[in-house]
Amino acid sequence: AAQQQVDDAYNTLIDAVVNLELVPVDKSNLKVAIDLAKPIVAESERYVTSTIEGLSELLSQAEILYSNSEATQEDVDEMSSMLLTASSQARLKANKVALEALAKRADGIDLRDYTQDSVQRFSAALAKAKNLIADETLSEDDQPLVDEAVKTLQASINGLVKIGTEDSDTSKPEVPPTGDDSSMLMMVLLVGSCAYSMLLLHRKYMRANKTR
Repeated sequence: AAQQQVDDAYNTLIDAVVNLELVPVDKSNLKVAIDLAKPIVAESERYVTSTIEGLSELLSQAEILYSNSEATQEDVDEMSSMLLTASSQARLKANKVALEALAKRADGIDLRDYTQDSVQRFSAALAKAKNLIADETLSEDDQPLVDEAVKTLQASINGLVKIGTEDSDTSKPEVPPTGDDSSMLMMVLLVGSCAYSMLLLHRKYMRANKTR
């Protein structure tokens, strides 16, 4: 009787296992993570290399896991978290189009005709611009640095001063009368004095004639 009870319990357990409905693994979060990572990997040249390092390999592993019918929920959840984190760290490269164009234009300027001070300011701004252009680690987070370099370089170009025109924009002091101006003034005064003297003589003459 005891053995019969054991056999019955065993058979019941086997039936339960056979009829057990497996809970399907939820892969929806993994699908979201894959869809987010795909365009980043496809346009990897637009991103700073250091910020997407290993993302392509991780995406491949995620796609394999997504297709695996025997994947566990734990594995799926872990992969989803890893891929989402990696994608969120991706950073677009800073937009340097305007800075590159301006630097190219600046390189074509002949500096021999400009003053040393203005050339020094220009050269410093151009050197900084070129350093930023060459820096491949600059991301969208560094865009304000690039934009400021454009403004500084443009200002230094506008500030180039041609030799011999340093004081052309400064206000000039009032010029005192020259020798020619003084002579003209003396001539006017002399003519006026003569005219006045003649007027007095004329009046005296007229009075003298009336008394006769």
